[in-house]
Amino acid sequence: MKKRLLFILSLTSLIAILGGCSMSNKSTLTKEQQNQIVQYIANNFEEIKIVEFENIDPNKLAGTTFINVKVNENSYLSISVGDDIYDVDSYSPGWNPDSFKLKEKSEKRLKTDISSIEIIYLGEKNGN
Repeated sequence: MKKRLLFILSLTSLIAILGGCSMSNKSTLTKEQQNQIVQYIANNFEEIKIVEFENIDPNKLAGTTFINVKVNENSYLSISVGDDIYDVDSYSPGWNPDSFKLKEKSEKRLKTDISSIEIIYLGEKNGN
């Protein structure tokens, strides 16, 4: 009886833990969270005019999320983000150096104005 109860409790705990882990990797982002990504891009790269969110790819096993964006219609960034999307220190951007057209800023700013940047959020196309 004790073994059966212990097995049921262990199984219930495992299901609860696995369920909690899968909840931490979102398959979508709020506009506020997407604005945070745009802020990061504007703080680190020059002459940002348009940012289009292409897709989001949560990696449940690694506990990270990959956010894929097109910048200025010709440069693609894939940004790996940890559990806390507001922790910019956890961001890890990647790009193809052969096709990436943006120039990194020599001096990173803490808060670049993003009001003039056109943002196409996840699920929107052509500003709709």
